[in-house]
Amino acid sequence: MMSDPLSKIPDGMRYYFGKEARLRRSIEDTVMQVFAGWSYEEIITPAVDYLALFERGMGRDEAHRAFLFTDRDGRLLALRPDVTSSVARAAATLFAKQERPLRFCYAAPVFRQQTQSRAEWRRESTQLGCEFIGAGGGQADMEVLVIATEIFERLELSGDYRITINSVEIFNGISERLALAPEAREKMRHLIDIRDAGDRFWRCLRS
Repeated sequence: MMSDPLSKIPDGMRYYFGKEARLRRSIEDTVMQVFAGWSYEEIITPAVDYLALFERGMGRDEAHRAFLFTDRDGRLLALRPDVTSSVARAAATLFAKQERPLRFCYAAPVFRQQTQSRAEWRRESTQLGCEFIGAGGGQADMEVLVIATEIFERLELSGDYRITINSVEIFNGISERLALAPEAREKMRHLIDIRDAGDRFWRCLRS
């Protein structure tokens, strides 16, 4: 008989099997089919990468929510907390000479040591996304919004969803403008993550 902790899985992780596993796979397949219909090419990024990459792409605070460890040479690595950072590097290196715009899509597990929220708590989740790189103006933003709408309609969620547009640069700018202390900054980030714009959010800004 297995003894603790081998009989349990870490907090924020879970198994999927049977109907749930089939549903997850069906959703991923549907999303990737929509991306393919818009000429997005699938890209698979490393599951482990340098922490510095994510610090640059996500910001230091977000990057340090990753699961961190060092390799035998003492270099600081992270279990992938985000896919976008790796795709951006690929565009700037592997595809530097390729004609723009570039269209990439992905379905990959990401891992973050995030605090528990009112929503279903996960430290492992699947990031489904697409990146439109090298287009000027609002063309890329508009295309991605249309794609998102098509995905929700294909999943028969029409009328039951909300598209949230955000940017870590906006969050960082507001935090710096308000001169938020690190603790208040983390509280505000958490409240935004759980979509709590009520009294607790405004108390955080005034603290």
